[in-house]
Amino acid sequence: MGITGKDFTLAQFIPPQQLYHTIRDFFNEPCHHLFFMLPRLTINDYLLYFLKRSSVPIVFICRSYSQKSLDTITTKIENTAIFLTNYQPAQIILTDYAALYTNANFEHYSKNDNYNVGFQVNRQQSPSEYLKLMREIEQSIRSSTCLVDQINIPKNGYCIRCRNKILLKDVKGVRGYKFKPSWVLCDSCCAVWNFYKNYSYKERYCYTCGNYNDSSVAYPLCRYCFRQHNY
Repeated sequence: MGITGKDFTLAQFIPPQQLYHTIRDFFNEPCHHLFFMLPRLTINDYLLYFLKRSSVPIVFICRSYSQKSLDTITTKIENTAIFLTNYQPAQIILTDYAALYTNANFEHYSKNDNYNVGFQVNRQQSPSEYLKLMREIEQSIRSSTCLVDQINIPKNGYCIRCRNKILLKDVKGVRGYKFKPSWVLCDSCCAVWNFYKNYSYKERYCYTCGNYNDSSVAYPLCRYCFRQHNY
């Protein structure tokens, strides 16, 4: 899965001299999660600088990892999780607003010695392609094993229709149609929902992280949040 054929016309080419500036901008934009999907988890000093200063949860999905990078993440980077997958993942960085395909492997020599480029997909300009990449991330997490989980539990949830902040209920163990609309929708959206009362109606956001997701009142969590909190 990935960007192929006509999909490249929807992506912005990022040349070598701009790649790390683009990655830096990913950290500077407000978002709820930052996902790194890498064949091998390695961290150079440039990436570590921004990881240590990030205020949002960072999720790594990888096939293998260097022990040095694993030790660095667990001791120097807060609010992070690492998932191990059995298949060879594409190299993707994804935030709430954009996704980046890149050949950069983040080895210590990579920034200066390799010809690193990327293709950026903007969520507003190419929503269908962005959603494909988001689903690829979700599928990878669903089929992976959690190696490290240091993600802080959020104190507030999000309306799955408008993304306004709402009270985060303790819904551990709740499944499907046992979710109450008033738990996962704000008051105004819940009032509209009550006209039709369709538990399967497709909404826009995850209840716990606020990320774009094919949610519904029956299933208001993205796959990552579902696994993370053991619902």
